[in-house]
Amino acid sequence: AVGLVVGAAPLPLGEVIAGLGDPAGPVGVIVWQLRMPRVLLAFLVGGALGISGAAPSAPDLMELMRRDTETEVRGCAALALGRTQAPGVVEALEEALLSRRSSFVADYAAIALGLTGRKEALAPLVRGLDSKQFDLISSCAAGIAILGRPEGMEPLRRTLENRHHAIVREYAAVAIG
Repeated sequence: AVGLVVGAAPLPLGEVIAGLGDPAGPVGVIVWQLRMPRVLLAFLVGGALGISGAAPSAPDLMELMRRDTETEVRGCAALALGRTQAPGVVEALEEALLSRRSSFVADYAAIALGLTGRKEALAPLVRGLDSKQFDLISSCAAGIAILGRPEGMEPLRRTLENRHHAIVREYAAVAIG
């Protein structure tokens, strides 16, 4: 799950997998005590909505993403928005991505922009690659990879060549393939 990899402390996928097997280690504590509860909450909320037949509208999801007091709810709303085709979705996700009110929501907004599949989602993701925040850069690289647009590969190559942070390089390299 994306929620185990992205967060305020960027972690390579290999470390997350190792942390799953060592709950007492430093990475295991982050994975099991901080990220796993958020992932489980997202699955439970999504499952409950699915069982109840509730389908929040895109405007409702945008409002949740902007205004809810719970960071996890805002992040889940961003991910749900990424799967809608409603007008204004890319703009709302871009606002969440670049406002940096919450790194968790910004990370999820980057992934959600990739999920939209829309050409106009590429520009905010590329702008995010210029951030000083390693977690945001990594999430934007993942979003570009998910988006899968060929014109996104050149910004990823530049990120790979110009960034010295190992995790950013790893995400850019994985995104390029």
